[in-house]
Amino acid sequence: MTHSPTTIPHTPEPRFITKLGLQGFRSYPQQNWQFEPKNVVITGSNGAGKTNILEAISLFVPGRGLRRASPANLPNKQGNTGLWAASITIEGSFLPLQMGTGVERNSAGQKSRIVHIDGEIVPSIADCAQHIAIVWLTPDMDRLLRDTPAERRKFLDRLTLSLFPNHASILQKYEKLVQSRLRVLSDYAPDAAWLYAIERELAAAAVQVYENRSSIIRLIGEHLAAHKNDYAPLPSTQVWLESEYDSFMQDAPIDSQEAQTLELFTQYRAKDAKAGRTHIGPHTTDICVLHEQKHCLAQDSSTGEQKALLLRLILAHIQVLTAKLQFQPIVLLDEVCAHLDPKRRAATLEALSDLGVQTWLTGTEPMLYNAWEGKAKFIEL
Repeated sequence: MTHSPTTIPHTPEPRFITKLGLQGFRSYPQQNWQFEPKNVVITGSNGAGKTNILEAISLFVPGRGLRRASPANLPNKQGNTGLWAASITIEGSFLPLQMGTGVERNSAGQKSRIVHIDGEIVPSIADCAQHIAIVWLTPDMDRLLRDTPAERRKFLDRLTLSLFPNHASILQKYEKLVQSRLRVLSDYAPDAAWLYAIERELAAAAVQVYENRSSIIRLIGEHLAAHKNDYAPLPSTQVWLESEYDSFMQDAPIDSQEAQTLELFTQYRAKDAKAGRTHIGPHTTDICVLHEQKHCLAQDSSTGEQKALLLRLILAHIQVLTAKLQFQPIVLLDEVCAHLDPKRRAATLEALSDLGVQTWLTGTEPMLYNAWEGKAKFIEL
């Protein structure tokens, strides 16, 4: 039996994508769609271009989109120009807002990525985060909970970015500082003053990465704990961060976390120099997920249970964003129902209906989404 979640304590602005235009993007030389402010179900055979549509939408938040592709790999091959463009119009309880991005040639003839909002060019895609948040789940993520910690960290950072748009730049700074420190440590006689200066910056970045990640996981964990029985038979779930550094930070007083992290890097200098790698820090974090009913970690669960656990996390994440942001997120679910049993499929679709956010679903079989007749615009490619 499905139970609806507790009412969100504030009313966020609704968000609906009502227009999508693609030019020279993936399998689309040129295409324009218009949508009502409701859910969208895209069906068609494998290779019809369903995921390409979701990918184009996913490019309007920081990062490389749901396929993590570089801009150079996005153009349609037929034109062979290397140029592409995507545009969306979002609506809610405000005037329509148009956003676009793509690769164009500048005045010098060089190709570069541009972003514009209502016709005005803005510095980066991070500027779009003031107007839109996007959550997605793809078939590639089905094995995430038994994949490597590195892949789970990428997932964790995607969750984090939706609430902290500056997280990507902080993480990039941290990773560069890690490499700078290792280069100095590799010297026969490292410059102590220079090393200390790098480690001080590194400690500040490490703490910020930890705080961003732990904030989103704490919020998701609290929501899961407060709504254990929501959307059964999807499993009740626990989630936490795990690493030596995360354990250290959980015990460190907030006002001394940066100083104690700096001390950690100092203590690990010899060990890191000898191994040529950094042994401690947020780059070692892993995300742990527990199936509560079975008292079983996700990696020890069946493939179907892992998919259900991941869905439960995504649903909780959507609800956290709805509670924390001033506007509703857009949800992209690629082939999400393909490997779910009928009961879990029904629970997932009912959960998404309850949440009231615009959801874009893809699948090869329209019949999987019969429950959404009248609730969504159906497009067959």
